[in-house]
Amino acid sequence: LLTGFAPAEIAIGRFVAYGVFSALLMAASGSQAWRGPARFWLAALLLTLAANVGYYLLLLFAIRLAGSALPTLIIGVLPVSVAVAANLRRRELAWPLLLLACALILGGIALVHLAGIEWRQQAGDPFWYGLGIAMAVGALALWTWFALANAAFLRRHPEMAPGAWSS
Repeated sequence: LLTGFAPAEIAIGRFVAYGVFSALLMAASGSQAWRGPARFWLAALLLTLAANVGYYLLLLFAIRLAGSALPTLIIGVLPVSVAVAANLRRRELAWPLLLLACALILGGIALVHLAGIEWRQQAGDPFWYGLGIAMAVGALALWTWFALANAAFLRRHPEMAPGAWSS
């Protein structure tokens, strides 16, 4: 639907709309988050830029360069990457149980997407295809980091309501 727009324009439009909607929600709720310390605002800005804008731009470029099937498969591994990274950081689950769950998730993702992957890129340029795959892996790594950093912030600051933090 948006082929006439550059990935950066799509990301900017998307996040301006999200920002306006979040500001309206916070204004309507009289949220205390407006009066939060400057370090909260800085953390929110850094997390937003790194994960939301960065992730989305990497994913858009990945899809443009490598098609939609393989980047979607790579991003589909997100529940596994977050679970494994979180367990490496703060071991809360026994590894055999976690790895069994991850194997089942990965198997399901592979079965769903395997038929849709075209292993030869239609454009025929392996450099751009490889760059697209690298961007999809970068998007996966960035969102995995974001999930852990965001959860750690909320653990360190229980005074911040998660709903207000999301807005």
